Amino acid sequence: MSSIRSISLRPLLFALSLTVLSACAANAPATLSPRQLPPPPPFSGTLSRSELDLVTFSGTWPATQRILNSAVAQLNRTCLADQGFDYPVDQAPPPPVADDDAVIDLPGRRANGYGISGSKPAPPATQADSYVDNLPPEQQRRFHTALLGPPDTGRTIDLPDGTQVTVPDQGCEAASRTQLAGDLARWAQLTYIPEFFYNRMAAQLDTRPVFRAARTEWRSCMAAKGYQYQTPEQAWHALQSETDTGASDFREREIATAVADGECASGAHLPAATLAARRELATTMPEADRKTLHELAYYRDAIIERAASN
Repeated sequence: MSSIRSISLRPLLFALSLTVLSACAANAPATLSPRQLPPPPPFSGTLSRSELDLVTFSGTWPATQRILNSAVAQLNRTCLADQGFDYPVDQAPPPPVADDDAVIDLPGRRANGYGISGSKPAPPATQADSYVDNLPPEQQRRFHTALLGPPDTGRTIDLPDGTQVTVPDQGCEAASRTQLAGDLARWAQLTYIPEFFYNRMAAQLDTRPVFRAARTEWRSCMAAKGYQYQTPEQAWHALQSETDTGASDFREREIATAVADGECASGAHLPAATLAARRELATTMPEADRKTLHELAYYRDAIIERAASN
């Protein structure tokens, strides 16, 4: 199974400018004024369950992320109403099941392979999507500006490896996240820094015996089925490289390979082994990184408590 989590799929906002506020932020109700959170306690040197969940996106993380997303959506609705938009709030879906069968999704593989050829069924449109899609073009532009601020504006954040990410820093979503986190820079750090740690661990999985054993079992299973791939990622990339060849049997081979991969991953309990390896690796991170994670998890827990009380 792929060890790289998809990132940067949602808007991430930073600190609001004190001199240039969007119309939405300027007109936001008084309840959106930011409230600072108290500083975290000293780091004990050992990661807590909450900290391990955050850096591995497992355990309590999916359920608590649902709380945060719902709170932001409700605050956005209030803010956008001041701009004349009756923006609906969709019911947040339940947290996904995290067992091996759900992660592997053999029914999906039998229908769509890896999703390289053909197309997966589009998810049903949400009320929010339909609302925006049905606005006249000029109103759509005004809506996006109200929600995320004017185009070509933003602020940069430094990641632990020295790279930078530029994100929008104005609009209702920025005001909503400020209300919850007290500081938009902190909100963005809560998103990007754990993902940085998570992706960095991908290159370290081989150092964990639990992962090596599961992948060795996966490899033996695949060989017995006639496949000589060394990793699930190699199988996917090999097929991806064939997409331009126009081979008539490509889709059939893609589905067969994806199903074999999934069956072997299930037999080897590869997703569970990968998660166990990640949680082990988190405990061996440099102390400075573990302290950063401790601080981020503390603030996130406080923001969740604030979000649940809104």
